[in-house]
Amino acid sequence: MSPSKGATLTVSGQAVRRMTKYAYRLESIRIREPQFPYAGTALNNTKQAIRFVRSLDKADQETLLAVYLNTANKVVGLTSQKGTVNQSPVYIREVIKHALLCGADGLIVAHNHPGGTPRPSDEDKRITGKIREAAELFGIRFLDHILIAEGEGYSFRDMGWLS
Repeated sequence: MSPSKGATLTVSGQAVRRMTKYAYRLESIRIREPQFPYAGTALNNTKQAIRFVRSLDKADQETLLAVYLNTANKVVGLTSQKGTVNQSPVYIREVIKHALLCGADGLIVAHNHPGGTPRPSDEDKRITGKIREAAELFGIRFLDHILIAEGEGYSFRDMGWLS
Protein backbone atom coordinates (compact mmCIF):
# COMPACT_ATOMS: atom_id res chain seq x y z
CA MET A 1 0.00 0.00 0.00
CA SER A 2 1.29 3.42 -0.91
CA PRO A 3 1.71 5.71 2.13
CA SER A 4 -0.05 8.55 0.32
CA LYS A 5 -3.19 6.63 -0.59
CA GLY A 6 -5.82 4.80 1.40
CA ALA A 7 -6.46 1.09 0.97
CA THR A 8 -9.71 -0.81 0.64
CA LEU A 9 -10.13 -3.63 3.11
CA THR A 10 -12.85 -6.25 3.24
CA VAL A 11 -14.22 -6.81 6.74
CA SER A 12 -17.17 -9.20 7.24
CA GLY A 13 -18.03 -8.95 3.57
CA GLN A 14 -18.12 -5.12 3.58
CA ALA A 15 -15.68 -2.88 1.81
CA VAL A 16 -14.07 -0.41 4.22
CA ARG A 17 -11.69 2.30 3.09
CA ARG A 18 -8.83 2.94 5.47
CA MET A 19 -7.43 6.45 5.27
CA THR A 20 -3.85 7.39 5.87
CA LYS A 21 -3.36 9.99 8.59
CA TYR A 22 -1.49 13.14 7.69
CA ALA A 23 0.52 15.58 9.75
CA TYR A 24 0.42 19.26 8.96
CA ARG A 25 2.89 22.03 9.55
CA LEU A 26 1.41 25.48 9.99
CA GLU A 27 3.53 28.48 9.30
CA SER A 28 2.76 32.06 10.09
CA ILE A 29 4.36 34.88 8.18
CA ARG A 30 3.94 38.37 9.55
CA ILE A 31 3.27 40.95 6.88
CA ARG A 32 3.21 44.65 7.67
CA GLU A 33 0.33 46.35 5.90
CA PRO A 34 1.73 49.62 4.59
CA GLN A 35 -1.71 51.24 4.54
CA PHE A 36 -2.70 50.23 8.11
CA PRO A 37 -3.68 53.65 9.48
CA TYR A 38 -3.62 52.74 13.17
CA ALA A 39 -0.10 51.32 13.45
CA GLY A 40 1.63 52.85 16.43
CA THR A 41 -1.50 54.46 17.91
CA ALA A 42 -1.06 54.28 21.69
CA LEU A 43 -3.99 53.34 23.91
CA ASN A 44 -2.62 53.94 27.39
CA ASN A 45 -5.85 54.70 29.25
CA THR A 46 -9.61 54.28 29.13
CA LYS A 47 -10.22 57.72 27.64
CA GLN A 48 -7.91 56.99 24.68
CA ALA A 49 -9.46 53.55 24.16
CA ILE A 50 -13.03 54.90 24.18
CA ARG A 51 -12.08 57.63 21.73
CA PHE A 52 -10.47 54.99 19.47
CA VAL A 53 -13.59 52.77 19.34
CA ARG A 54 -16.22 55.53 19.48
CA SER A 55 -17.05 55.10 15.77
CA LEU A 56 -18.96 51.95 16.80
CA ASP A 57 -21.69 54.29 18.04
CA LYS A 58 -22.67 55.02 14.41
CA ALA A 59 -23.24 51.35 13.52
CA ASP A 60 -26.82 50.12 13.20
CA GLN A 61 -25.77 46.54 13.97
CA GLU A 62 -23.97 45.26 17.03
CA THR A 63 -20.31 44.93 16.16
CA LEU A 64 -17.49 43.51 18.24
CA LEU A 65 -14.12 45.15 17.65
CA ALA A 66 -10.94 43.52 18.96
CA VAL A 67 -7.92 45.81 19.23
CA TYR A 68 -4.54 44.08 19.56
CA LEU A 69 -1.68 45.90 21.28
CA ASN A 70 2.04 45.40 21.73
CA THR A 71 3.89 45.70 25.05
CA ALA A 72 3.90 49.50 24.73
CA ASN A 73 0.08 49.50 24.25
CA LYS A 74 0.40 50.50 20.60
CA VAL A 75 -2.08 49.09 18.10
CA VAL A 76 -0.72 46.20 16.03
CA GLY A 77 -3.99 44.80 14.69
CA LEU A 78 -7.79 44.98 14.55
CA THR A 79 -10.61 42.56 13.82
CA SER A 80 -14.36 43.02 13.81
CA GLN A 81 -17.33 40.68 14.01
CA LYS A 82 -20.70 42.02 12.84
CA GLY A 83 -23.96 40.90 14.37
CA THR A 84 -27.60 41.88 14.22
CA VAL A 85 -29.53 44.80 15.60
CA ASN A 86 -29.45 43.39 19.14
CA GLN A 87 -26.59 40.88 19.36
CA SER A 88 -23.10 40.32 18.12
CA PRO A 89 -21.43 36.95 17.78
CA VAL A 90 -18.32 36.60 19.89
CA TYR A 91 -15.96 33.94 18.63
CA ILE A 92 -13.44 33.90 21.45
CA ARG A 93 -11.30 31.40 19.59
CA GLU A 94 -10.96 33.85 16.68
CA VAL A 95 -10.18 36.77 18.98
CA ILE A 96 -7.35 34.83 20.64
CA LYS A 97 -6.13 33.35 17.33
CA HIS A 98 -5.69 36.82 15.83
CA ALA A 99 -3.96 38.05 18.98
CA LEU A 100 -1.43 35.24 18.64
CA LEU A 101 -1.00 35.73 14.90
CA CYS A 102 -0.21 39.43 15.18
CA GLY A 103 2.08 38.91 18.19
CA ALA A 104 -0.14 40.92 20.52
CA ASP A 105 0.70 41.27 24.18
CA GLY A 106 -2.53 43.08 25.04
CA LEU A 107 -6.17 43.04 23.99
CA ILE A 108 -9.08 45.46 24.21
CA VAL A 109 -12.51 44.42 22.99
CA ALA A 110 -15.36 46.81 22.37
CA HIS A 111 -18.89 46.49 21.14
CA ASN A 112 -21.88 48.72 20.66
CA HIS A 113 -25.52 48.69 21.70
CA PRO A 114 -27.16 50.38 18.67
CA GLY A 115 -30.51 51.02 20.32
CA GLY A 116 -29.66 50.82 23.97
CA THR A 117 -27.77 52.20 26.86
CA PRO A 118 -24.08 51.71 27.61
CA ARG A 119 -24.85 49.31 30.46
CA PRO A 120 -23.63 45.73 30.12
CA SER A 121 -26.09 42.87 29.89
CA ASP A 122 -25.61 39.61 31.78
CA GLU A 123 -24.38 38.10 28.51
CA ASP A 124 -21.82 40.92 28.13
CA LYS A 125 -20.50 40.11 31.61
CA ARG A 126 -20.37 36.37 30.89
CA ILE A 127 -18.47 36.86 27.61
CA THR A 128 -16.04 39.26 29.30
CA GLY A 129 -15.19 36.57 31.84
CA LYS A 130 -14.65 33.97 29.10
CA ILE A 131 -12.39 36.30 27.09
CA ARG A 132 -10.40 37.07 30.24
CA GLU A 133 -9.93 33.35 30.97
CA ALA A 134 -8.86 32.57 27.38
CA ALA A 135 -6.43 35.50 27.25
CA GLU A 136 -4.85 34.46 30.56
CA LEU A 137 -4.23 30.96 29.22
CA PHE A 138 -2.08 32.42 26.45
CA GLY A 139 -0.38 35.14 28.47
CA ILE A 140 -2.28 37.96 26.76
CA ARG A 141 -3.18 40.98 28.88
CA PHE A 142 -6.94 41.56 28.64
CA LEU A 143 -6.96 45.29 29.24
CA ASP A 144 -10.61 46.26 28.84
CA HIS A 145 -14.02 45.57 27.39
CA ILE A 146 -15.66 48.78 26.30
CA LEU A 147 -19.34 49.19 25.53
CA ILE A 148 -20.40 52.10 23.31
CA ALA A 149 -23.95 53.49 23.11
CA GLU A 150 -25.61 56.89 22.75
CA GLY A 151 -22.25 58.64 22.51
CA GLU A 152 -21.05 57.21 25.82
CA GLY A 153 -18.48 54.60 26.71
CA TYR A 154 -18.63 52.05 29.52
CA SER A 155 -15.35 50.50 30.65
CA PHE A 156 -15.46 47.12 32.36
CA ARG A 157 -12.05 47.88 33.89
CA ASP A 158 -13.13 51.23 35.34
CA MET A 159 -16.26 49.60 36.79
CA GLY A 160 -14.18 46.92 38.53
CA TRP A 161 -15.05 43.96 36.31
CA LEU A 162 -11.42 43.54 35.23
CA SER A 163 -8.56 43.96 37.63
